[in-house]
Amino acid sequence: ILMMAPGNLPGFDRDEFSNLAERAGKKIIMKATRAMALLEIKRCNPRTKYTAKNRTLNQLLNMLTPLTDDKDVAYVTRKVEGIKKSLLDIIAIKEAGVSNAAPITSTDRLRCTGLHLRDDVFEAFQKRDDTPTREELDAGETPSSKYHALVVRLHNDASVEVVLGPFPSLGYNEPIVCEKGDFEMTVEKSKKLDGSNRRSLNAIIDRYERSGNGSNQHAHNRGEFELEEGASVDSLWGRTTHAQRDQNEAGNGQDETECGDDRANFLRSEPKDILVTWQIFDKLDMIRKVCAKLGESHRASSEATPPSTARGSRSRKTPRPQEDGGEDDEGMTPKELDLLFFKAQKIRRLDRQVMTGR
Repeated sequence: ILMMAPGNLPGFDRDEFSNLAERAGKKIIMKATRAMALLEIKRCNPRTKYTAKNRTLNQLLNMLTPLTDDKDVAYVTRKVEGIKKSLLDIIAIKEAGVSNAAPITSTDRLRCTGLHLRDDVFEAFQKRDDTPTREELDAGETPSSKYHALVVRLHNDASVEVVLGPFPSLGYNEPIVCEKGDFEMTVEKSKKLDGSNRRSLNAIIDRYERSGNGSNQHAHNRGEFELEEGASVDSLWGRTTHAQRDQNEAGNGQDETECGDDRANFLRSEPKDILVTWQIFDKLDMIRKVCAKLGESHRASSEATPPSTARGSRSRKTPRPQEDGGEDDEGMTPKELDLLFFKAQKIRRLDRQVMTGR
């Protein structure tokens, strides 16, 4: 953005901007690279054969052409204004001697998690990974940015009350009142918290599932996979519905050590409040999305491969299975087609061996 600003924004002063960046401790953002310049050149002319190896940085910068689309100019203008405002805010904090580095606490983390129980946050989270439209990109309001902005606004609003629990099986016998503390949430901190929750939950749930105490094992022992059409092992990954039901039954005379909620045993070095985060996201059926787990149709294994994605006219067309019995237009199943393909390869290999005398 800052690389394209000098030649496209009237009145843009590089020296003034460099001074602001240096005062804010962000001087590195003013340094263009050959990779950046080459990306813009190829965006304007995809057929270019220039590379970062056969041209210097100055040569590539001289090849940059002014933007001709008004939407591109407006987008760069808004982005530059946003960067400038961000730098001025950092400078103001430094000059005022105010530190915004108050550490995040377990209450702050749970407050952020509890916000997802609100309808507006839940809806924004479900749309977070949607593909943004051109209008949203131009306005800088993508589904992801809207979600994080909403979380930040509500988290920093002391009038927003968040009360969770109680969760006796997790060690929280009293309701958890998540009041606004000294920690100030920002968009970057919200994204960082999402990544931290994803890593912690993946680690704990993987250990939990491998132990045989997860909902997968409970459902399998009860023979309940057959009760729900289309159910699979992966569909219950991270879910605790069966474990929670067993925990309730344990209070009615069953062996609590065998059927109780023992998720706390798999924490290791993770914070205890991550169990509440797991409980909340499980209740909202968001655990797979939070942990970024791929669906069965997007993964490969020793028994199945994901569907191919066509890329241009040169891609090989793979016959799709039909709904009536899983056969293609020629009456062959995908497994039979794969077998036929390997047989053809073997025949060609034998032919070459015969011709070469090997």
